[in-house]
Amino acid sequence: MFCQEQLGELVERQQDLQKNGAGLVVIGQGSVDLTRRVCKSKKAWFQCAADPDRESFALYGLGYTSWGSIMSEPVQRRGKQASKQGYGQDWARTFDGDADWFQLSGTAVIDSGGVVRFMHRAADVSDHTSVDTILETLQGL
Repeated sequence: MFCQEQLGELVERQQDLQKNGAGLVVIGQGSVDLTRRVCKSKKAWFQCAADPDRESFALYGLGYTSWGSIMSEPVQRRGKQASKQGYGQDWARTFDGDADWFQLSGTAVIDSGGVVRFMHRAADVSDHTSVDTILETLQGL
């Protein structure tokens, strides 16, 4: 649900991101086929890559969470907010074996020279970077 929410925000803010020189690559933990289907369903304007072995997640130091964190009141509250915005949990996909419920996400802004200018590592499964934060970083380059 929370990954879908962030994808939706990136799609909605396409003009702002492109106006500020962003070229995006979204990396999913599912199979190539799943990643392709999800990005197509969200009408993604950006590149989507699959990393089912989560090698890139490890390279960027993205951690794992616990069942207690997933079930915590703050995460549940954020889930209700995301649900009110039209984002829902795809339970069939959740249980199909492609996803690791405990893998945390992250957001990096990398300049054209390959230097990481911003890195956000999620504190819990509902934690993702706002597009405004990404834009602020881009404007500072």
